Amino acid sequence: MVSFVIAGYPASGKTTSLFPNEELGIKGLPVDKTLYITCAGPGKLIPVPNWRNVFNADKKIMEGGRYLATIDSEKIADVLIYVAEKRPDIKVIVVDDANFTMGKTVMQKSKLERQDWADLGVNTYKMFDALDKITANPKLNREDLFIIFNFHLTATEIMDGYIMRTKHEISCAGQMLKKNVPLASLWDIILVTDVQTDPMTQQPKYVFRTKPLGDTPARAPYGMFKGDGTLINDAGEALKVISEYFGLETDFLN
Repeated sequence: MVSFVIAGYPASGKTTSLFPNEELGIKGLPVDKTLYITCAGPGKLIPVPNWRNVFNADKKIMEGGRYLATIDSEKIADVLIYVAEKRPDIKVIVVDDANFTMGKTVMQKSKLERQDWADLGVNTYKMFDALDKITANPKLNREDLFIIFNFHLTATEIMDGYIMRTKHEISCAGQMLKKNVPLASLWDIILVTDVQTDPMTQQPKYVFRTKPLGDTPARAPYGMFKGDGTLINDAGEALKVISEYFGLETDFLN
């Protein structure tokens, strides 16, 4: 199992990068082998024609469904482990807008006491701890399983001497995770979405940054991604490069 992150600001191409789009030149992920978990709620539009039928969204995951809308971190953790063990037909799991497991939980309560914040941090961490449990168990650690977390970024202005700089971090509610387990520290591969302007057409060009530009969490093992540190915002292409780097099974991408 390999897990990596796609992080960026709203409308920067995070969700768009996941699914095939011929007009944009995006190969995307194999939708028939992908479990899509949205933490933004059932109202979020998925850029896949007839997506409810494509993902068997009306069925539970244990009944063959490949769609889940929830902000329950513990439930997501259980699903990750269940799929690793019981659903060999699923090759890719996407947890989209994963920050909302924290943000929406906060907004649903009028007042949070100190213990509530502690519980929020502990419960959220279970979702990430599931990755370690999968990796540590030979029965779960499938070579053909990839788990992608999509996160929003937050910009923070920091005074560095006499210079004000902007730090871009994975959004996180509360201080418990920030101080004890900074989210960016959990992954070696973080692709940061960026919107550039084509100098010839003046049209937006959506890319992944694979190397830090300024103070961003973008990263990847040295030599994994070639070139200038950018890649077309295509999760399918990124997954192919990552799997080839580690020598993993990729027949399901064909």
